[in-house]
Amino acid sequence: MSKHSGKKAPDRITARILPLLPLIMVLAVIPLIFRLYQYDTGLQNYDFFANEGISSEFALHGKMVAFIAVSAAMLILILYKSIKNRRFAFDRTFIPLFIYGTAALLSAIFSKYQPYPFTGSFEQFEPVWCLLGYVVAAYYAYLYVNDEDDLKILVRALAAGAGILVLIGLTQIFDRDILSSGFGRWLTIPSKYYRQLSGDGNEFIRKFKIWRVFMTFSNPNYVGSYVPLISPVMLMAAFEAEKTREKIAYGAVYAGLIVCLFGSGSKTGFAGLIVSMVILAAYLLKTGRKKIILTAFTAFLLLLAVYIVFGNNDYLKRIKSVFNITETTYDVTGIETLEDGVRIVYKNKGLTVSFDPERLGFSCRDDSGEELYMSLNDKNRLTIDDPGYEGLTIRPVQLEDNLNGFEIYASRAWYFARRNGKYYYYTPYGKLIGHSISRSNAWLDRHGLIATGRGFLWSRTLPLIGRNIVIGSGPDTFVFEYPGADFVASYNSRNWGLVVTKPHCMYLQIAVQTGLVSLLAVLAYYVMFAAGSIKELKLSDPAVKDQTGGTCTGAGEKYAHGILLAILAGTAGYMTAAIFNDSSIAIAPLFWTLTGIGPAVAGFGRENKR
Repeated sequence: MSKHSGKKAPDRITARILPLLPLIMVLAVIPLIFRLYQYDTGLQNYDFFANEGISSEFALHGKMVAFIAVSAAMLILILYKSIKNRRFAFDRTFIPLFIYGTAALLSAIFSKYQPYPFTGSFEQFEPVWCLLGYVVAAYYAYLYVNDEDDLKILVRALAAGAGILVLIGLTQIFDRDILSSGFGRWLTIPSKYYRQLSGDGNEFIRKFKIWRVFMTFSNPNYVGSYVPLISPVMLMAAFEAEKTREKIAYGAVYAGLIVCLFGSGSKTGFAGLIVSMVILAAYLLKTGRKKIILTAFTAFLLLLAVYIVFGNNDYLKRIKSVFNITETTYDVTGIETLEDGVRIVYKNKGLTVSFDPERLGFSCRDDSGEELYMSLNDKNRLTIDDPGYEGLTIRPVQLEDNLNGFEIYASRAWYFARRNGKYYYYTPYGKLIGHSISRSNAWLDRHGLIATGRGFLWSRTLPLIGRNIVIGSGPDTFVFEYPGADFVASYNSRNWGLVVTKPHCMYLQIAVQTGLVSLLAVLAYYVMFAAGSIKELKLSDPAVKDQTGGTCTGAGEKYAHGILLAILAGTAGYMTAAIFNDSSIAIAPLFWTLTGIGPAVAGFGRENKR
């Protein structure tokens, strides 16, 4: 590994930093982007969406535009270096990653949901250009991070960006959110929109209650992906740094990240952090470096105790709730609009209701075809006399001018109409649609509240994989594949009134959108990255070097060795959090870039990249 010493000439410093600027942008600058963007979703004609298509968001579109621009610049620099050196530097770790990029591109091209795979869709903004950008960022990091000095520059940049996010997060913990302040509104809301604000404008920014930290991300859950990914790097940098002020700075950022994780309320982040810390502990204890892990766990427990005491937070109870796998029952498990009526499954019993809009008359029969008797209660609602239908009532209603319909009240009011001899469900958005029962996984359906309601989403996502094995539905198209117009499922999953744009699981998200083949490629890439990192850690272990008396051709130096270990631990924590969190343009670029830095560290001192 080459290491420069002495005073560097300004042109030499410039020559070193300039190629790293795209990586600095990805690691430190892009995560900070937070700016109001109003747009037409184009989803007005979809059954699951409101008639009004204008939406606003702060946290994603700006990051998307910036990342696509930076990744395009990185691609140009990759081509420049390859042409200049007349060779294409390569590591076989990237083979499955290139397969993933190819699968993503083909999925976008052949998707039936155009133009969203190329433009990004509602609430996600992660089109194919971002997915290809992840591939480019990982390879660029491998190509342009050539020695320990490069690594130190990037770690310092990462710490600077994380430090700013921590400061923002701390203001949110104490309900003094800087993004909602006068300065924050001036900084994040364009003047053409600022005049439209009512009150102080905080309603545009603060979507989460007090004590929920979201930093500059679209959801507190993404703090739960960011902290496990970044905190191990800050911890190891604090111990490996040579200067005391750097040790203090890295340590402060690490502590702030842990506090912000508690403040986010993310149970997923807690799981990811534990995994990353366990990996650190397993390696450091084996090599006799107990001080680091003892300090980390002590700080973690102390910060958790302080947060619980002074924050009056039920964080531990929230974590415990994740493991609740009790079976859940629902009164209404399905509604189907048929040619001869509306069939509703209520308390495991089928009931078909037919309606005569002219006479405002009803008839009901069970699944065997037997007519059921009804009576009028004291609230002028029809009830079913047969046992098992208690709590279900029926009445005629006027849905719109010249549109008579009826209401079936079962746990909540469901509205229907008969038009041109057909039955329709009248949505909360005033649309008449055919309603059917969506396919689901039976076990997850019965345990829908597992992992704070994710089980129900997963139950209806798993059947989608079968039709997306090879090509996928297209990047950023989950919202169209998911049965969002199954309003019964929406109600039972506690997502009533929400548009489901993601499955809350990165692996399911990839399998549906870019295909099962692409998911296998991503998993293969990470396994190869992890295996290569572990191999390099063994070769570059100071203890191994002392025993052999030789100089390792890999990382070889203590700082790079520690950061490589931290990247391995952090990315493992991210992959753990990804079981419950989706890929997002807010965090994913950092993950992919760090996975590229891993092979780069292993390649220090090799000539094939220069």
